[in-house]
Parts: sequence; C-alpha cells; structure tokens
Amino acid sequence: GGFGLAVKLSVQDKSLPQAELAALAREAHEQICPYSHATRNNVPVELEVSGA
Repeated sequence: GGFGLAVKLSVQDKSLPQAELAALAREAHEQICPYSHATRNNVPVELEVSGA
C-alpha cells in the first residue's frame, strides 16, 4: 500500500448563476491556475461549485 493525494477545489460566489460559475471555475482550473498546472495528471482534483 501507499499514500495518495487528492484535492477538492471549492468555488463559491452567490452573485453568479451556478452554470456560469461552474464554467468559469473549470476554465480557470484548466487554463489559468498555476496550482492546477503543477498538479495536472499527478493529483486528482474535484471541482465543487456553489453559485446563485
């Protein structure tokens, strides 16, 4: 056995509709976020989004 890492990225904004916030969070995770770039294909990341 061994150890593993996993990440849950929680994004909350009550001023944006859920679908719009989810799209923005996904785009940031896939294209912009340096943390996401560093962990891509090494650590599973779950996006949790809570919008209006």
